Amino acid sequence: MYRAIHVFMGFTVGLLVGGGSEFDIFYGLMGALGGYIPDLDLRIKHRKLLHNLIVPLILVSILYLATSLAIGIQWIVQVMLRGYLALVLGWILHVASDAFTKRGVYPLWPLNKEFKVALTPLKSTSIVGNFIAVLLSALAFYYWLDSTGISKWVVWFLEAVAELLGFSPA
Repeated sequence: MYRAIHVFMGFTVGLLVGGGSEFDIFYGLMGALGGYIPDLDLRIKHRKLLHNLIVPLILVSILYLATSLAIGIQWIVQVMLRGYLALVLGWILHVASDAFTKRGVYPLWPLNKEFKVALTPLKSTSIVGNFIAVLLSALAFYYWLDSTGISKWVVWFLEAVAELLGFSPA
């Protein structure tokens, strides 16, 4: 899967974690970061060191514990908890989507270094696999837009721009 698609998938899942709150963009960015991080292992043990379920869960647990201890303001802790949830979901979505490629992933590494999941014969550069990922992410993004009411503003904005440019609705 292409890195930009992993980032878009993570961003979208982060928006969904926000559920229409004033912090949705923050959650989207945390999800995007989660979608990006696994490919930082490209040069060292690629598809093992960061392409597993163990490392993100440990990291997010440590981050949440540190945040809870360091910050006494409860609403900030709650915002960060959702942010960490978006991060780990973006990360896990990246790992899960790479499991649908021929190279697969080692989801239990380093606990089990032999267990590999490769669900399809598709390459990570496959047009089909990448298209499906973009389509599903776009549908989830549209759902977020619609559920938050933002889609109405987008339509209004596009109609206003069309009118300014001299295009009239058909």
